Amino acid sequence: MDDRQPYEATVNLTAEDFRKYTLYQSKAQLVGLFAFYVCLIVIAVHFGSEDKMNVLFAIPVAVLVAGGLVWYQVWRIGQRVRKIFNGDRVLQLKQKIRLTEEGIHHETGASSLDAKWDEIYKVADSGPSILIYMAKNKAFVLPKRDLADLEVVLDLLKRHVPAPRLKLRR
Repeated sequence: MDDRQPYEATVNLTAEDFRKYTLYQSKAQLVGLFAFYVCLIVIAVHFGSEDKMNVLFAIPVAVLVAGGLVWYQVWRIGQRVRKIFNGDRVLQLKQKIRLTEEGIHHETGASSLDAKWDEIYKVADSGPSILIYMAKNKAFVLPKRDLADLEVVLDLLKRHVPAPRLKLRR
């Protein structure tokens, strides 16, 4: 395929795609929550006990408890996101994405959006998907399974999105 030709893809989001996108967005908050829980438990043991050995014992326990609490948060996020996805018909519609030399054309049902490359906030690789952000918390989710030629997409993005806004794994 000539790399100057538009690249078109039809994207079918699933509840799992939406869950992974939401968890990707929440990654920093979940890490912070884990650290907060560990510190809170260790501090509580430190001030609640005069025996310093209890504090040393509290650290691995705090890590386990914090891990369990964060796992529960991840599970709850997954439940909420599936409920939101299943209740939102627009998210379930087929999306058509066209990447051109000028920018991105996105269609979902009866609505469409055209964005020039300089309007893109950032592009990230979340592992299973390429995320093209229009704003800090608004992105087009392009599951890699729906991209027939991922290398062409990556090349277009690298050519048009400035390096500081390009967060790709390759």
